[in-house]
Amino acid sequence: MKSGRTVPADAVDTLAWWTALPGNPNRGGALVHGGNERFEFRGFRVLPWYLQ
Repeated sequence: MKSGRTVPADAVDTLAWWTALPGNPNRGGALVHGGNERFEFRGFRVLPWYLQ
């Protein structure tokens, strides 16, 4: 979860690190932010804090 409206370039670094761990079967993921837009960023879904 990110509280700001903008998503900085390093916002998904931790998600990328986590999914790259050896033995981790999970791929991809989502980042929830305080803005209004939904989009894909570096292979991760970026979603607004509210879901319509």
